[in-house]
Amino acid sequence: MRKVIKIKTVSNDPVEFIPDDMKDLDKASTELESCPMIFVGRKPNRDQQWVMQDMIELKDTKDSSKGVKGMGDAFKYMWENIITEVKNVEVLGDSITGDVKNSLWENEEIAPYITEAITFFYTNGKLDEEEVKTLV
Repeated sequence: MRKVIKIKTVSNDPVEFIPDDMKDLDKASTELESCPMIFVGRKPNRDQQWVMQDMIELKDTKDSSKGVKGMGDAFKYMWENIITEVKNVEVLGDSITGDVKNSLWENEEIAPYITEAITFFYTNGKLDEEEVKTLV
């Protein structure tokens, strides 16, 4: 009997993410204060997953409760490579991409939203344990 291997298909289509505390705001609003910030990105593909996995490692391989190192590098990689656009940051209807978008990484005011967006894309594109085993 053959073992069935799970293959995860990750859509390459852009996905919009709105931070939780902005979900009640109106996307059609004509005022910036009433309109949510929208992060646009793609779920990481297999190669990007491997790049991030190589960046992250346990601080103590014998005790996982001590946490991980390299998560900051992995998050910055996702910010620069997975999240492609941010809308409604400073001007209603604006679209920030490329180096201008990447420069927002240092903006402490929107840092919690950036973290929430990265977590969303990371979680939704993550390979499960069985899928990881099939790729090794």
